[in-house]
Amino acid sequence: MRDTNKDRQAAEGCYLVTGILLEAGMRQSLRVLVMLGDTHAVARIAEDYPDLFKPAANNDVKFLELPVRHNRLKMVRLLLDLGADPNSPDDEPWATPLAWAERRGHTEIVNLLKAYGATF
Repeated sequence: MRDTNKDRQAAEGCYLVTGILLEAGMRQSLRVLVMLGDTHAVARIAEDYPDLFKPAANNDVKFLELPVRHNRLKMVRLLLDLGADPNSPDDEPWATPLAWAERRGHTEIVNLLKAYGATF
C-alpha cells in the first residue's frame, strides 16, 4: 500500500483539502483512513493484513504519529491493540508519539501511550 503525494499532503492536517479530495472521488489510502480516525475501515484492513501495524512490518509510514497528532484516541487505541510500537527507535526524543501528545495537550492519549509502555 503506497501513499500518493496527495494522500501525504491530506494526511498532514489539511482537513478541508482532504474533504474536497474525497468528494472529488479520491480513493482513501490507509494513511488517510488513520488520520481521519476511521477505525472501522482500518480494523477491516487489519483483518486481511494482521501484521501491518507491527514493528516487523517494516513499512515507511509511522501510522501511530497521525492519530496522536490529530487527537484520535480511538484510532490510537486500535493501532496499539494491533501491535503498533509506541517507541520507534528511529524517532528523536522530541518526535515520539508521547512527545507529540504531551506537546499538544492530548492527556488521554498520553495516558494510553504510557499504559502501552511509551517513553521519550
